[in-house]
Amino acid sequence: MNRIADWHTHLADFIHSRLRTPFAWGSQDCALFACDAVQLITGTDLAADFRGKYADARAALVAIREYGGGGIDLLAEKKAAQFGLKEVPINFASRGDIVLIQQDGDPESRLALGIVGMNGRHALCAGDEGLKHITREQWVKAWKI
Repeated sequence: MNRIADWHTHLADFIHSRLRTPFAWGSQDCALFACDAVQLITGTDLAADFRGKYADARAALVAIREYGGGGIDLLAEKKAAQFGLKEVPINFASRGDIVLIQQDGDPESRLALGIVGMNGRHALCAGDEGLKHITREQWVKAWKI
């Protein structure tokens, strides 16, 4: 999977356009936000199998289990393998890469997907009032785009 020319400008514009977009299952949730970013910078839709298949938390859980075999972490690993995305050490993740994050840094809290933002130090993921900035300490895994 290759990034398009001038991908960094497209990624910056995409992030800016979603800054204040609230979380919404099926359109602005953690998985679709990350997949939308990847599609924008590569032209490849990682979410094609489950895009448009859910609009609430319950249906999202069914879709995650159906396509990933478990939680969002297993879905991410399956999609990474399907599209040849290499897992990289967290400290090597850079702008536009996908990261698996631990919400609130608590091992008991739920996992989510995000993308490494333009500064390379924070990941961004869908949150209730718009994009949330997630520090590197909360990153669990990363995949190179």
